[in-house]
Amino acid sequence: MPVKVRLRRLGTKKKPFYRIVAVDSRVSTKGKILELLGHYAPVENPVKANIDIEKVDMWIKKGAQLSDTVKSVLRKAKKSQGQEKVKKKPVEEDKGKEKGKVTRKTATSTKAAQSKKDSKDKQAPKKSKKKLSRER
Repeated sequence: MPVKVRLRRLGTKKKPFYRIVAVDSRVSTKGKILELLGHYAPVENPVKANIDIEKVDMWIKKGAQLSDTVKSVLRKAKKSQGQEKVKKKPVEEDKGKEKGKVTRKTATSTKAAQSKKDSKDKQAPKKSKKKLSRER
């Protein structure tokens, strides 16, 4: 029985939601699944992928084949889990800069930006080409 790990589409029109499932490759896309391995929501911002990686690895050891999309989703999920485990160091303030010091734009940079804006306004409008109609 060849097993595949693939996506099963759910959700409404224009709002897809996928389940990552282990399924017999001969079964239709809406057929009986062997095991639910996770969820994938590409429309969410940020993209949500909730995958039980241990179960996926178990199916791979048993000989299951991953679809191309599941491979990329799994790769991204493993990468994001690796980033969560790494402890982030607190950001230290620069010792050379004073607190509360505000940087301002120089007068020359503002004048240059204003002159560019004025030059765009001064450009002559393009003449439109009208089609000449012929009467016969």
